[in-house]
Amino acid sequence: MGRIVCFGEVMLRLGPEGYYRFHQADRFVLNYTGAEANAAVALSQFGMETEVVTKLPDHAIAKAAVAELKKFGAGTRFIQFGGERMGVYFIEKGASQRASKVIYDRKNTSISAVRPGEFDWETIFEGASAFLFSGVTAALSDTIPDVLAEACEKAKEKGVKIFCDLNYRKNLWTPEKAQVTMKRLVKYVDVLVGNEEDSEKMLGVKAGASDVHKGELDTASYVDVAKQLQRGIRLRGRGHHAPQVDIRLGQQVVRDALHERNGLSLQGVRHPDRGQGGRRRLVHVRPHVRHAQRLRQQEGPRIRGGRLLPETQYRIGFQPRLGGGDRRPYGRRRLRTSAAMKKSATKRSAGREPGKGDAR
Repeated sequence: MGRIVCFGEVMLRLGPEGYYRFHQADRFVLNYTGAEANAAVALSQFGMETEVVTKLPDHAIAKAAVAELKKFGAGTRFIQFGGERMGVYFIEKGASQRASKVIYDRKNTSISAVRPGEFDWETIFEGASAFLFSGVTAALSDTIPDVLAEACEKAKEKGVKIFCDLNYRKNLWTPEKAQVTMKRLVKYVDVLVGNEEDSEKMLGVKAGASDVHKGELDTASYVDVAKQLQRGIRLRGRGHHAPQVDIRLGQQVVRDALHERNGLSLQGVRHPDRGQGGRRRLVHVRPHVRHAQRLRQQEGPRIRGGRLLPETQYRIGFQPRLGGGDRRPYGRRRLRTSAAMKKSATKRSAGREPGKGDAR
Protein backbone atom coordinates (compact mmCIF):
# COMPACT_ATOMS: atom_id res chain seq x y z
CA MET A 1 0.00 0.00 0.00
CA GLY A 2 1.27 3.45 -0.88
CA ARG A 3 1.61 6.48 1.32
CA ILE A 4 -1.48 7.86 3.13
CA VAL A 5 -1.79 11.66 3.00
CA CYS A 6 -3.67 13.37 5.85
CA PHE A 7 -4.58 17.05 5.47
CA GLY A 8 -5.77 19.06 8.47
CA GLU A 9 -4.88 21.31 11.37
CA VAL A 10 -2.31 20.40 14.03
CA MET A 11 -3.31 22.02 17.30
CA LEU A 12 -2.14 22.71 20.82
CA ARG A 13 -4.36 21.02 23.43
CA LEU A 14 -4.42 22.32 27.00
CA GLY A 15 -6.40 20.79 29.85
CA PRO A 16 -6.46 20.58 33.65
CA GLU A 17 -4.80 17.60 35.29
CA GLY A 18 -7.03 14.59 35.86
CA TYR A 19 -10.70 15.53 36.09
CA TYR A 20 -10.33 19.03 37.53
CA ARG A 21 -12.71 21.72 36.32
CA PHE A 22 -11.31 24.83 34.64
CA HIS A 23 -11.92 26.93 37.76
CA GLN A 24 -10.09 24.38 39.94
CA ALA A 25 -6.92 24.20 37.85
CA ASP A 26 -3.72 26.14 38.46
CA ARG A 27 -1.79 24.36 35.69
CA PHE A 28 -2.60 22.77 32.33
CA VAL A 29 -1.26 19.62 30.67
CA LEU A 30 0.01 20.22 27.12
CA ASN A 31 -0.50 17.89 24.14
CA TYR A 32 -0.40 18.21 20.36
CA THR A 33 -3.38 16.91 18.45
CA GLY A 34 -5.66 17.16 15.41
CA ALA A 35 -8.14 14.79 13.75
CA GLU A 36 -6.01 14.00 10.71
CA ALA A 37 -2.73 14.12 12.64
CA ASN A 38 -4.13 11.54 15.07
CA ALA A 39 -5.12 9.32 12.16
CA ALA A 40 -1.63 9.62 10.64
CA VAL A 41 0.05 8.70 13.92
CA ALA A 42 -2.28 5.73 14.46
CA LEU A 43 -1.71 4.38 10.95
CA SER A 44 2.04 4.80 11.25
CA GLN A 45 1.92 2.62 14.37
CA PHE A 46 0.42 -0.12 12.20
CA GLY A 47 3.45 0.09 9.92
CA MET A 48 1.91 2.26 7.19
CA GLU A 49 3.69 5.19 5.59
CA THR A 50 1.84 8.43 6.35
CA GLU A 51 2.29 12.10 5.54
CA VAL A 52 0.78 15.04 7.44
CA VAL A 53 0.06 18.10 5.32
CA THR A 54 -0.69 21.34 7.16
CA LYS A 55 0.54 24.90 7.76
CA LEU A 56 1.95 26.16 11.06
CA PRO A 57 3.51 29.41 12.29
CA ASP A 58 7.28 29.57 12.24
CA HIS A 59 8.07 29.38 15.94
CA ALA A 60 9.39 26.95 18.54
CA ILE A 61 6.02 25.60 19.74
CA ALA A 62 4.90 24.69 16.24
CA LYS A 63 8.24 23.00 15.61
CA ALA A 64 7.81 21.05 18.84
CA ALA A 65 4.49 19.79 17.44
CA VAL A 66 6.26 18.68 14.27
CA ALA A 67 8.89 16.89 16.36
CA GLU A 68 6.07 15.07 18.18
CA LEU A 69 4.68 13.82 14.84
CA LYS A 70 8.13 12.63 13.78
CA LYS A 71 8.55 10.79 17.08
CA PHE A 72 5.56 8.60 16.21
CA GLY A 73 6.67 7.97 12.64
CA ALA A 74 4.35 10.33 10.74
CA GLY A 75 5.83 12.13 7.73
CA THR A 76 6.27 15.92 7.90
CA ARG A 77 8.01 16.76 4.60
CA PHE A 78 5.14 18.84 3.24
CA ILE A 79 4.33 20.90 6.32
CA GLN A 80 4.58 24.60 5.51
CA PHE A 81 5.53 27.38 7.92
CA GLY A 82 4.02 30.84 7.93
CA GLY A 83 1.00 32.77 9.10
CA GLU A 84 0.15 34.26 12.47
CA ARG A 85 -0.72 31.57 14.99
CA MET A 86 -1.33 27.96 15.91
CA GLY A 87 -4.79 26.66 16.76
CA VAL A 88 -5.46 26.00 20.45
CA TYR A 89 -8.26 24.32 22.34
CA PHE A 90 -8.94 23.84 26.03
CA ILE A 91 -10.62 20.69 27.31
CA GLU A 92 -12.21 19.90 30.65
CA LYS A 93 -12.64 16.13 30.81
CA GLY A 94 -16.07 14.93 31.87
CA ALA A 95 -16.74 12.53 34.72
CA SER A 96 -19.80 10.35 35.28
CA GLN A 97 -22.88 12.34 34.16
CA ARG A 98 -20.87 15.54 33.68
CA ALA A 99 -19.97 15.96 30.00
CA SER A 100 -16.60 17.20 28.77
CA LYS A 101 -16.30 20.87 27.90
CA VAL A 102 -14.27 22.20 24.95
CA ILE A 103 -13.32 25.82 24.26
CA TYR A 104 -11.81 26.55 20.85
CA ASP A 105 -9.31 29.30 20.11
CA ARG A 106 -8.57 28.69 16.45
CA LYS A 107 -9.52 31.83 14.52
CA ASN A 108 -6.94 33.41 12.20
CA THR A 109 -4.66 30.39 12.43
CA SER A 110 -2.02 29.65 9.82
CA ILE A 111 -3.99 26.88 8.10
CA SER A 112 -7.27 28.81 8.05
CA ALA A 113 -5.63 31.43 5.81
CA VAL A 114 -4.46 28.88 3.21
CA ARG A 115 -5.52 29.57 -0.38
CA PRO A 116 -5.67 27.30 -3.44
CA GLY A 117 -2.28 26.94 -5.10
CA GLU A 118 -0.21 27.06 -1.89
CA PHE A 119 0.37 23.28 -1.75
CA ASP A 120 2.03 21.29 -4.52
CA TRP A 121 -0.50 18.46 -4.63
CA GLU A 122 1.17 16.96 -7.70
CA THR A 123 4.28 16.23 -5.63
CA ILE A 124 2.39 15.41 -2.44
CA PHE A 125 0.33 12.67 -4.12
CA GLU A 126 3.31 11.11 -5.89
CA GLY A 127 3.34 7.48 -4.76
CA ALA A 128 0.30 7.99 -2.51
CA SER A 129 -2.61 5.56 -2.37
CA ALA A 130 -5.05 7.37 -0.06
CA PHE A 131 -6.04 10.91 0.92
CA LEU A 132 -7.83 11.64 4.21
CA PHE A 133 -9.62 14.77 5.37
CA SER A 134 -12.49 15.49 7.76
CA GLY A 135 -15.39 17.85 8.23
CA VAL A 136 -13.43 19.55 11.00
CA THR A 137 -10.89 20.79 8.47
CA ALA A 138 -13.57 21.94 6.03
CA ALA A 139 -15.09 24.09 8.79
CA LEU A 140 -11.96 26.11 9.54
CA SER A 141 -12.50 28.95 7.05
CA ASP A 142 -14.27 29.96 3.85
CA THR A 143 -11.16 29.24 1.76
CA ILE A 144 -10.35 25.75 3.07
CA PRO A 145 -13.17 24.06 1.04
CA ASP A 146 -11.57 25.45 -2.14
CA VAL A 147 -8.21 23.99 -1.08
CA LEU A 148 -9.86 20.63 -0.36
CA ALA A 149 -11.62 20.63 -3.74
CA GLU A 150 -8.28 21.36 -5.42
CA ALA A 151 -6.63 18.49 -3.54
CA CYS A 152 -9.46 16.08 -4.37
CA GLU A 153 -9.30 16.96 -8.08
CA LYS A 154 -5.59 16.20 -8.15
CA ALA A 155 -6.08 13.01 -6.12
CA LYS A 156 -8.60 11.79 -8.71
CA GLU A 157 -6.14 12.50 -11.52
CA LYS A 158 -3.46 10.49 -9.70
CA GLY A 159 -5.76 7.57 -8.91
CA VAL A 160 -5.62 8.19 -5.16
CA LYS A 161 -8.57 6.97 -3.07
CA ILE A 162 -10.28 9.69 -1.03
CA PHE A 163 -11.53 9.09 2.51
CA CYS A 164 -13.70 11.55 4.43
CA ASP A 165 -14.76 11.41 8.07
CA LEU A 166 -17.74 13.78 8.37
CA ASN A 167 -17.05 14.48 12.07
CA TYR A 168 -19.54 17.30 12.70
CA ARG A 169 -18.46 19.97 15.23
CA LYS A 170 -21.24 22.31 16.37
CA ASN A 171 -18.70 24.76 17.84
CA LEU A 172 -17.24 25.40 14.38
CA TRP A 173 -20.26 25.85 12.09
CA THR A 174 -24.01 25.45 11.67
CA PRO A 175 -25.78 22.54 9.92
CA GLU A 176 -26.84 24.90 7.12
CA LYS A 177 -23.29 25.96 6.33
CA ALA A 178 -21.97 22.43 6.79
CA GLN A 179 -24.42 21.05 4.23
CA VAL A 180 -23.51 23.64 1.60
CA THR A 181 -19.82 22.80 2.00
CA MET A 182 -19.92 19.04 2.42
CA LYS A 183 -22.41 18.34 -0.36
CA ARG A 184 -19.88 19.96 -2.64
CA LEU A 185 -16.94 17.90 -1.36
CA VAL A 186 -18.42 14.42 -0.91
CA LYS A 187 -18.84 14.00 -4.68
CA TYR A 188 -15.11 13.23 -4.78
CA VAL A 189 -15.18 10.74 -1.90
CA ASP A 190 -14.59 7.00 -2.27
CA VAL A 191 -15.14 6.03 1.39
CA LEU A 192 -17.41 8.16 3.57
CA VAL A 193 -17.39 7.57 7.32
CA GLY A 194 -19.87 8.98 9.81
CA ASN A 195 -22.74 8.31 12.18
CA GLU A 196 -26.44 9.13 12.18
CA GLU A 197 -25.90 12.65 13.54
CA ASP A 198 -23.22 13.44 10.95
CA SER A 199 -25.42 12.38 8.03
CA GLU A 200 -28.31 14.50 9.28
CA LYS A 201 -26.37 17.67 10.21
CA MET A 202 -23.90 17.68 7.32
CA LEU A 203 -25.77 16.05 4.43
CA GLY A 204 -29.43 16.46 5.37
CA VAL A 205 -30.16 12.70 5.45
CA LYS A 206 -31.99 11.63 8.63
CA ALA A 207 -32.05 8.09 10.00
CA GLY A 208 -35.80 7.60 10.33
CA ALA A 209 -37.11 8.28 13.84
CA SER A 210 -33.67 8.14 15.48
CA ASP A 211 -32.92 10.63 18.23
CA VAL A 212 -29.36 10.24 19.49
CA HIS A 213 -29.92 12.60 22.41
CA LYS A 214 -32.76 10.46 23.74
CA GLY A 215 -30.98 7.22 22.91
CA GLU A 216 -33.70 6.16 20.46
CA LEU A 217 -32.28 4.49 17.34
CA ASP A 218 -34.36 3.39 14.37
CA THR A 219 -31.77 0.84 13.25
CA ALA A 220 -33.87 -0.45 10.37
CA SER A 221 -33.52 2.94 8.65
CA TYR A 222 -29.71 2.91 8.53
CA VAL A 223 -29.57 0.80 5.40
CA ASP A 224 -31.83 3.33 3.68
CA VAL A 225 -29.57 6.20 4.90
CA ALA A 226 -26.52 4.50 3.36
CA LYS A 227 -28.37 4.00 0.07
CA GLN A 228 -29.50 7.63 0.00
CA LEU A 229 -25.97 8.85 0.65
CA GLN A 230 -24.50 6.57 -1.99
CA ARG A 231 -27.12 7.54 -4.57
CA GLY A 232 -26.83 11.25 -3.80
CA ILE A 233 -23.04 11.24 -4.05
CA ARG A 234 -23.14 9.33 -7.32
CA LEU A 235 -25.60 11.84 -8.82
CA ARG A 236 -23.51 14.82 -7.71
CA GLY A 237 -20.30 13.16 -8.85
CA ARG A 238 -19.02 12.43 -12.31
CA GLY A 239 -19.93 9.37 -14.32
CA HIS A 240 -21.06 6.31 -12.40
CA HIS A 241 -18.74 6.69 -9.43
CA ALA A 242 -20.29 4.64 -6.61
CA PRO A 243 -18.59 5.33 -3.25
CA GLN A 244 -18.55 3.05 -0.27
CA VAL A 245 -20.66 4.49 2.52
CA ASP A 246 -19.61 3.36 5.98
CA ILE A 247 -22.02 4.19 8.81
CA ARG A 248 -20.91 3.15 12.29
CA LEU A 249 -23.51 2.93 15.03
CA GLY A 250 -22.81 3.43 18.71
CA GLN A 251 -25.23 0.64 19.63
CA GLN A 252 -25.13 -3.06 18.74
CA VAL A 253 -27.24 -3.76 15.66
CA VAL A 254 -28.85 -7.16 15.15
CA ARG A 255 -27.16 -9.39 12.61
CA ASP A 256 -30.13 -9.27 10.24
CA ALA A 257 -29.65 -5.50 9.82
CA LEU A 258 -26.00 -5.74 8.75
CA HIS A 259 -25.44 -5.22 5.03
CA GLU A 260 -22.12 -5.35 3.19
CA ARG A 261 -22.96 -5.39 -0.47
CA ASN A 262 -22.99 -2.89 -3.33
CA GLY A 263 -20.56 -0.68 -1.48
CA LEU A 264 -22.71 -0.41 1.67
CA SER A 265 -21.21 -1.11 5.07
CA LEU A 266 -23.44 -0.84 8.12
CA GLN A 267 -21.57 -1.75 11.28
CA GLY A 268 -22.54 -2.00 14.93
CA VAL A 269 -19.84 -1.24 17.49
CA ARG A 270 -20.17 -1.98 21.21
CA HIS A 271 -17.71 -1.02 23.88
CA PRO A 272 -16.69 -4.26 25.64
CA ASP A 273 -17.17 -2.83 29.14
CA ARG A 274 -20.31 -0.79 28.59
CA GLY A 275 -22.79 -3.18 27.00
CA GLN A 276 -25.23 -1.34 24.77
CA GLY A 277 -24.34 2.17 25.97
CA GLY A 278 -22.12 4.89 24.56
CA ARG A 279 -21.59 6.40 21.10
CA ARG A 280 -18.06 5.24 20.43
CA ARG A 281 -17.36 4.72 16.74
CA LEU A 282 -14.29 2.56 16.99
CA VAL A 283 -13.19 0.12 19.66
CA HIS A 284 -9.58 -1.07 19.59
CA VAL A 285 -8.29 -3.81 21.93
CA ARG A 286 -4.52 -4.09 22.08
CA PRO A 287 -3.16 -7.45 20.85
CA HIS A 288 -1.55 -8.43 24.16
CA VAL A 289 -4.85 -7.70 25.97
CA ARG A 290 -6.78 -9.89 23.54
CA HIS A 291 -4.20 -12.63 24.13
CA ALA A 292 -4.64 -12.27 27.89
CA GLN A 293 -8.42 -12.46 27.57
CA ARG A 294 -8.16 -15.72 25.63
CA LEU A 295 -5.89 -17.20 28.28
CA ARG A 296 -8.39 -16.28 30.99
CA GLN A 297 -11.12 -18.14 29.12
CA GLN A 298 -8.90 -21.21 28.79
CA GLU A 299 -8.00 -21.12 32.51
CA GLY A 300 -4.34 -20.83 31.63
CA PRO A 301 -1.52 -19.29 33.71
CA ARG A 302 -2.28 -16.30 35.87
CA ILE A 303 -2.38 -12.91 34.21
CA ARG A 304 -1.63 -9.50 35.64
CA GLY A 305 -2.17 -6.16 33.87
CA GLY A 306 -2.96 -7.78 30.54
CA ARG A 307 0.48 -9.41 30.33
CA LEU A 308 1.42 -13.06 30.78
CA LEU A 309 3.82 -13.56 33.69
CA PRO A 310 5.64 -16.75 34.76
CA GLU A 311 3.74 -18.76 37.36
CA THR A 312 6.80 -18.76 39.65
CA GLN A 313 6.44 -15.01 40.19
CA TYR A 314 3.30 -15.69 42.16
CA ARG A 315 5.00 -18.09 44.63
CA ILE A 316 7.48 -15.67 46.10
CA GLY A 317 7.32 -12.38 47.97
CA PHE A 318 5.82 -13.59 51.26
CA GLN A 319 5.27 -10.92 53.87
CA PRO A 320 5.57 -11.18 57.69
CA ARG A 321 2.79 -12.85 59.63
CA LEU A 322 0.34 -10.32 61.06
CA GLY A 323 -2.09 -10.92 63.94
CA GLY A 324 -1.73 -14.71 64.05
CA GLY A 325 -2.75 -15.33 60.44
CA ASP A 326 -0.87 -17.68 58.12
CA ARG A 327 1.38 -16.23 55.42
CA ARG A 328 0.04 -16.05 51.89
CA PRO A 329 1.51 -14.57 48.68
CA TYR A 330 1.43 -10.75 48.54
CA GLY A 331 0.30 -10.33 52.13
CA ARG A 332 -3.01 -12.20 51.98
CA ARG A 333 -3.86 -13.97 55.27
CA ARG A 334 -6.13 -16.84 56.20
CA LEU A 335 -8.76 -15.62 58.69
CA ARG A 336 -8.96 -17.52 61.97
CA THR A 337 -11.84 -17.69 64.46
CA SER A 338 -11.49 -16.43 68.04
CA ALA A 339 -11.85 -20.01 69.36
CA ALA A 340 -8.94 -21.19 67.22
CA MET A 341 -6.78 -18.29 68.36
CA LYS A 342 -7.61 -19.01 72.06
CA LYS A 343 -6.69 -22.69 71.58
CA SER A 344 -3.37 -21.71 70.00
CA ALA A 345 -2.60 -19.31 72.85
CA THR A 346 -3.36 -22.07 75.43
CA LYS A 347 -0.89 -24.42 73.74
CA ARG A 348 1.85 -21.79 73.76
CA SER A 349 1.33 -20.94 77.46
CA ALA A 350 1.31 -24.63 78.44
CA GLY A 351 4.81 -25.12 77.00
CA ARG A 352 6.41 -22.23 78.89
CA GLU A 353 8.34 -22.58 82.11
CA PRO A 354 6.53 -21.35 85.24
CA GLY A 355 7.46 -17.94 86.52
CA LYS A 356 8.61 -16.47 83.21
CA GLY A 357 6.33 -13.67 82.15
CA ASP A 358 3.46 -14.75 84.48
CA ALA A 359 1.66 -12.24 86.67
CA ARG A 360 2.48 -12.59 90.35
